[in-house]
Amino acid sequence: MRFDSRPTLFAKNGPDPWVIGATCVLAVWGVIMVYSASMIVAERDAAVAALNSGYLKKQFIFSILGIGVMLAVAHIDYHVLAERRFAYGLLAMVTVMLVISQIPALGYTAGGAARWIRLGPVGFQPSELAKAAVALFLAASIARKGDEKMQTFAFGVVPHLLIPGLVMLILAGHPDLGSAAIIGGTVVVMLFVGGARLTHLIGMGGVLVAGMTVAIISAPHAMRRIKGFVDPWADPYGTGYHIIQSLTAFGSGGLFGRGLGDGRQKLSHLPAIHTDFIFSNVAEERGFVGVALTMALFAVLILRGMWVARRAPDPFGRYLAFGMVSLLGLEIVVNMGVVMALLPTKGLALPFLSYGGSSILVSFAMVGVILSVSRHIDTGPRRTF
Repeated sequence: MRFDSRPTLFAKNGPDPWVIGATCVLAVWGVIMVYSASMIVAERDAAVAALNSGYLKKQFIFSILGIGVMLAVAHIDYHVLAERRFAYGLLAMVTVMLVISQIPALGYTAGGAARWIRLGPVGFQPSELAKAAVALFLAASIARKGDEKMQTFAFGVVPHLLIPGLVMLILAGHPDLGSAAIIGGTVVVMLFVGGARLTHLIGMGGVLVAGMTVAIISAPHAMRRIKGFVDPWADPYGTGYHIIQSLTAFGSGGLFGRGLGDGRQKLSHLPAIHTDFIFSNVAEERGFVGVALTMALFAVLILRGMWVARRAPDPFGRYLAFGMVSLLGLEIVVNMGVVMALLPTKGLALPFLSYGGSSILVSFAMVGVILSVSRHIDTGPRRTF
């Protein structure tokens, strides 16, 4: 694997400072909000009760490790990722891990849906890595095929539907429909950017929607979430409980919030407030201003990531950066949509803010890929896809 240690003809610039800055500020903000949101649950958890700092320590450690991963990946020559041993090998490895996580002796369920693998004292959620692996595979495959082949159904659609579709099918069986939906959305977006025909994309989108519909109908927990989303007040202490409590957090935050650490929903009212619903805690304790600033930081990260993708020196770099940006953007939009009752609950983490090592490390790695591309960007006129 090649590392770019200094700017050369192949590495023209340093890593993009806007991307690094927004990511690091979000990570610090995440550590603060996780500590605040987890105070009560930490007191109830005997394993991490000391000084209410167990979740804080873990989030801090994973964030530091994540920054190290980000900087290490940023200094890898991203062109090596286009090689089949990386682009296809990583996807194959992750697919095997997803299957292994289904074996009771090797995998376990956490949060009622997602499957995990136990790696010594820590657990790893392979679905997080699967999303990045699919984006890498798509970037390499689309760049290798070129514009002409991408216009055909046989080369432009079929392999990019079947292979990610297999990963989505395994995820749906976990069941982890949220991750499957994120992958499906990323596939459609990347193929659109890659030059696939619109008619082909519409057809493929129909297939994906039909598949997700069947998966939802077949999964009792997914149907309960849909019912809770449509009318949460029909079952306020059951399927609609999370949505109602999340809306309560948003409504009580006001302009500046109740104050850091003074939120009420973390007092056993809103489960998962330090994980999937961390944005609700931001709204309650920091109010509209905190919500707006958090969104602004995410906007800087996503828009600057797109800026990097548009100026990448080659097709693979453009598709790779755009794929990582698409993944992060979809996860952000879906998570925020869920906590604001705009989408059904899906159990997806908010990048850099939600508590959880797998999500943090993979999110930092994806930003590292964007930074690697940024070191080679053409600073001339803006490219278009």
